Amino acid sequence: MPKQKKQHYVPQCYLKNFAIDKSICIYNHNLDKIIENAPYKAQCQSPYFYGQDLIWENKLQEYETKWGEIFPKIIKNQILTDDDIKKLKLFALYQRLRTKAENNHINKLSNQTVNYINSINSKYSESKYFINEGMKPSEYLNNAIEHENDIDDLDIVIITYNTQTTLISSDSPIIFINPFYNSIGLAVIGLVIYFPISSNKLVVIYDSKVYPNLKGKTYVVSTNEKEVQHLNNTQFIMSEEIIFAKTTSQLIGIGGKNKVLRQRNVENNKIHILGGEKNSMIHHSARKLFYDYEFSFAKLPKKLKQIPFNCRDMLPRKFDKEWAERIFIGKPRSLVTLFEIDNRKIPGIKSKKQLLKGIEDMTKFICFYWNIKVL
Repeated sequence: MPKQKKQHYVPQCYLKNFAIDKSICIYNHNLDKIIENAPYKAQCQSPYFYGQDLIWENKLQEYETKWGEIFPKIIKNQILTDDDIKKLKLFALYQRLRTKAENNHINKLSNQTVNYINSINSKYSESKYFINEGMKPSEYLNNAIEHENDIDDLDIVIITYNTQTTLISSDSPIIFINPFYNSIGLAVIGLVIYFPISSNKLVVIYDSKVYPNLKGKTYVVSTNEKEVQHLNNTQFIMSEEIIFAKTTSQLIGIGGKNKVLRQRNVENNKIHILGGEKNSMIHHSARKLFYDYEFSFAKLPKKLKQIPFNCRDMLPRKFDKEWAERIFIGKPRSLVTLFEIDNRKIPGIKSKKQLLKGIEDMTKFICFYWNIKVL
């Protein structure tokens, strides 16, 4: 076999954390079957997944050598240096992008976009657009280089779960959520990134200004059995082909309603069309998790929960004057105007007094977050 033909989209240095004697247990979605004692080195790989030029395969192997040094430190609860934390964040960033799941998602949205454009054009023209070749992982990994520092400001905590149920993982282990505002952009306020690093340890990279209850802690212990079950559900839902664990007992019974939720999640991750046929905007979004559960590490303080969702916004963590004018001036005006025209158009808002209070609370929070005074 040609050298480096088998290219992993989940690295072996990660897979082995869920192995016993070089084997892991797998649930395969396509086969609807649990497979015992599968060699971990043979999982999550594809021929020339990053290309035959080996550029990204070699780059990732260099990273994996460094990541493979950090993972055992975390499993042993050792002190992490700033350099370790930086590398761990890079693992989350690149691992999110390098999977089959992400590749399939990006190409699915591209196909949906072309199909929509062709459906509109067919009414006015016989011309059609085609995608000769979908995007390759190497293309969006190239784009990721310029975003390597985007999550440097986020805090990190490792949660050890002393529970009967243990953590599972998948071929798409890095999960992004944002309970504050449903946007998972790297630079957005409220972002939370989490992934299991072993059968009892979870890495959480989070915005501590929004979720302050674990701020300042590197290692914490939890006995929250229910939370582990929900974490495992999210791995099942976001997985592309397989989930995996140390033993089959961790995989038995995890399907059920999660199969329905997984299919619904796939259907919800699609393009969104804004406007009419002749003046429409097509919105692409990153692959999201649609799942209703409040994790302990991503719990909004009471004062933020009380801000109506429609008074919140997709704001950058770093101060930006244009965004500030939008949240302090533009959005409040438009919300008040819309409410006065038809109060039914703002879900969750029952009175103008409630709306104004929500705007005021959001303004105060953003001033605190950006450490500024109102413009």
